Amino acid sequence: MKIIQEEKSPNGQYVATSFSCSGGGSAGYFYFNANLRKLGDELDQLDVLMGKHKDWKAFADIEVRWIDDENVEVSYRQKESPAYKENNASRCNPNTASRFIT
Repeated sequence: MKIIQEEKSPNGQYVATSFSCSGGGSAGYFYFNANLRKLGDELDQLDVLMGKHKDWKAFADIEVRWIDDENVEVSYRQKESPAYKENNASRCNPNTASRFIT
């Protein structure tokens, strides 16, 4: 896993990270995604913000930017082909995001 960008929230309680991940031997995989977690928690490459299938290379050029203490903006480019239509319909994982709603 390679961290591309990591930004702490203005209040220092959370971290938003964009990253790439690769592996899988002969089958292989390579993907980009984003993660949101409490400061001090370990980055989990499968606890991602975007997409139904966590290890599809459906998103690229991901950038994270905090708007304020509770809101983070995630910008990205996505694949538009029909094979990705269902995956990309889940652009934000509500389980990940809802953990941080107070």
